[in-house]
Amino acid sequence: MPSKKQLLHRAQQSKRVNNWDLIDFTGSFSSVHADTEKLLRIIGAWDEFGASGWGVNGTEEIFGTTKTNHATGSETLFDELFTKEIEKKVEKMYFADYDNVRIANALRPHAMSEVGND
Repeated sequence: MPSKKQLLHRAQQSKRVNNWDLIDFTGSFSSVHADTEKLLRIIGAWDEFGASGWGVNGTEEIFGTTKTNHATGSETLFDELFTKEIEKKVEKMYFADYDNVRIANALRPHAMSEVGND
């Protein structure tokens, strides 16, 4: 049985955020390094929180490595286990997120070039 913390981690974003009017930046895991840098620069926190202090030696930028080492080895199992059937179930479970314009826009390729430039 998943813990409460694990369940919250996997919760639909559309159910976790109470006021979407407060959200004016949406990033994507497919471009997590670039999106995080952009957000931190917008709020003036890149130098203090993003430019260094990360990685094994604490000398890398946040999300600066392309390789993540999940304790479960999930990155190597994903393609093998995430079948089209499971993908359809996930899409159904997270429909509200895909239906949310702000989240859906972040899933589009190059969406971040359009966000935060108002």
